[in-house]
Amino acid sequence: MGIHSQFLIYLYELRQIIMKTFFIVAAIIFVFWTIWSLIISRAEQMTYTVLEKYDKYEIRQYDPYIAATVQVNGRGKT
Repeated sequence: MGIHSQFLIYLYELRQIIMKTFFIVAAIIFVFWTIWSLIISRAEQMTYTVLEKYDKYEIRQYDPYIAATVQVNGRGKT
């Protein structure tokens, strides 16, 4: 085998490694994104009653709730 053939084999093997690595990283990102989406979707959501419904919107009446607010001074330091 000449040096040219060995170099082509090396490039092919390097490409295979890069592709496998890319797919593994993409799969890991997808799994974490899916888990994160499931966690976020379980966040508490306000309950409401639909009073009137139209084609593009609806009028809702939300149940009473307690909201907490925080006042921050300066550059976001508490």
